[in-house]
Amino acid sequence: MSKIISLSLMAACLVLVSACQTAPETDTERRAPARGEAITGSVSLPSGASLSSNAELRVRLIEASRGVGEATVIAEDRQRDPGSPPLSYRLRFSRGDINEDEVYLVEAFVYDNGLLRFTNTFPFQVLTMGHGSTADIRVVRVDP
Repeated sequence: MSKIISLSLMAACLVLVSACQTAPETDTERRAPARGEAITGSVSLPSGASLSSNAELRVRLIEASRGVGEATVIAEDRQRDPGSPPLSYRLRFSRGDINEDEVYLVEAFVYDNGLLRFTNTFPFQVLTMGHGSTADIRVVRVDP
């Protein structure tokens, strides 16, 4: 039980730290090798929310077992002008990068005009400890 509470607190801290960041000006993506596996899913915005053509969707697979602030990014999908919600994503990763004893989370960020506008409140657990490889994520508006 304490591990679940600890993971929830760690996830909340990761979201808060990430929420303070603005979108970098580069369009580089970090992707795992094509010959691996993938996590797929969608990102749903709050009702009535829309995005401009300057929007960017970022979804990351992180290994979060090490502690607050020490998550390792395993895979990332970045999409400029991702279209209309729900937004689809695919995180490619190598099975060799996954340790069955660790915790893996998916987190989503939606930037518009370089500023973080939406994120999920708690990352979505995937891959290990009985969790699958699909994550349909609802994001909430980030206050400016």
